[in-house]
Amino acid sequence: MLATLSKKSKNVNNTIFILYAVVVAAFTLLLLYIAFNIQDEIYNYQKNPTYTILKANECTTISDDSAPLGVKNQCTLELEHRKQEQSVLMFYVIHQSVEVYHKGELLYSLKPDSSHTSYKTPGNNWIIVPIFDEHTNLQIIFTPAYETSIDMYPEFYYGNEHAIRMKIMGNSILTFMVSILAIIVGLIFIGFKVLTLKNPEIDKSLIMMGLFSVNIGLWKLTDLSSNSLLFSPNVVLSYFPLICLLLVIVPFSMYVKSILTTKIKSLWNIPCIVSVLLSLTTLIFQILGICDVREMLIYNHMLMLFVVIIAFITITTEIKLVGLSPKLKISITCIGLCFLGLVIDLIFYYYWNGTYITILGMLAFLIYIITLGIISIKDARKLMTIGSTANHFQEMAFHDQLTGLLNRTAYAEHTTNKLFDPHDCIIVMCDLNNLKKCNDTYGHDKGDNYITTSAAIIKKCFSTIGNCYRMGGDEFCVLIKGASMSACETYAKKLEKEAIDYTKNHPEEFPIKIACGYTSYDASIDYDISDTLRRADKKMYQDKKKKKNL
Repeated sequence: MLATLSKKSKNVNNTIFILYAVVVAAFTLLLLYIAFNIQDEIYNYQKNPTYTILKANECTTISDDSAPLGVKNQCTLELEHRKQEQSVLMFYVIHQSVEVYHKGELLYSLKPDSSHTSYKTPGNNWIIVPIFDEHTNLQIIFTPAYETSIDMYPEFYYGNEHAIRMKIMGNSILTFMVSILAIIVGLIFIGFKVLTLKNPEIDKSLIMMGLFSVNIGLWKLTDLSSNSLLFSPNVVLSYFPLICLLLVIVPFSMYVKSILTTKIKSLWNIPCIVSVLLSLTTLIFQILGICDVREMLIYNHMLMLFVVIIAFITITTEIKLVGLSPKLKISITCIGLCFLGLVIDLIFYYYWNGTYITILGMLAFLIYIITLGIISIKDARKLMTIGSTANHFQEMAFHDQLTGLLNRTAYAEHTTNKLFDPHDCIIVMCDLNNLKKCNDTYGHDKGDNYITTSAAIIKKCFSTIGNCYRMGGDEFCVLIKGASMSACETYAKKLEKEAIDYTKNHPEEFPIKIACGYTSYDASIDYDISDTLRRADKKMYQDKKKKKNL
């Protein structure tokens, strides 16, 4: 029963991993398409500008049936004359088209690529408009792409461009550093799993934790307003953080699921499946122009709150059924911090329409990731040590210590397995002539050398077509599957030649003589493979007697 449940759980996990990979690949293709096919339309009036600092004025909302949402935001700026040769007007817009006029003359405009109607937004951008002496009065019109952008008025900076840029970059430095740290931590976890890929003690949960950390790092890193100062206006910059936020739930849920022990942990499959479906729905709606990624963001936020509820239910149940382990204590504390940070972040986000971003939730998640990551890697290293020790003992149990070949236990394990099929099998039996004479005359060290040398020759001749076993003393066996008797005869002749050549090339050592007999399984006379072995053994003794008479 437990094995069946474990198998079902593993199948569910694998299905979630595959679906998540499909979603990631799909969004990657979407971003690549946007990057190479969508270009915002920009018009910028300039007179050889040399940007040299800041002013804001009254703003109003006006009705306009030609606008996508039926409204536009309008601001009129009175600019004081400055002694500097030239100044610059800078302001940050979130999913708004922009037009800047002076006395009816268009100085600057930014709007979405009109050739792709499914993309409603020009993204988030810092607008930089060169200001000259004649530009004393400006009219700025904002056309919001979403309802959250209505009544959203930016703060205007007027003056020295370099000073403004330095202020903007300085405001982003903390978020930038935390984001880079999250990405580095995530890559370390993923790299650790990749380097230990063949080790079964290290499960996929570390990759999930790493993906989660990389996702939140990329989310915040690409959500920085300063990005549009470094890159030309590109809608990818506005879609990337939203997609990262969509992809963050599955790896987090799968990791938390992995640290729980009770059956109720299967509840974590729900947010995983819902997240994958929501991501695919968002992708399809975006492509078809039904709904934009940003308009679906509220559903992802609702799902994140649902994840917190699932965390509370599963952890509470875990404590009741299993108790409060040290790892669970840390999880409860960190998830509590994450919940608090997430709530504050969402309040700030919706209160200021996305213009004021905090990193409290991200910091809490980062603390959680680093703490649990360190614990997980320590636990993994312990498991690796235990696994390595177990593998060593298993190696000793199934291998002959003197020759390194498989031993009689390994042979019995193989041939008595219920999946073993003796049909089309050949047994080769080998025996060393005069081993007793070698031991009595030259000592057991020389006898051991005789055994190891002969074992090496047998392995050299037969290991490419079968498994070689030392059955005990001077007796060896080769179990061959799927080869013909004529091929086996060729390898047996090669064995005899190798033994003769070795003796010729090492005259100072005891002569190597290996008796050999072989036969194939015959269902008409053999009850099982043991009967085949006995017949091969008889043929080997015939060869042994023949070689002794030479």
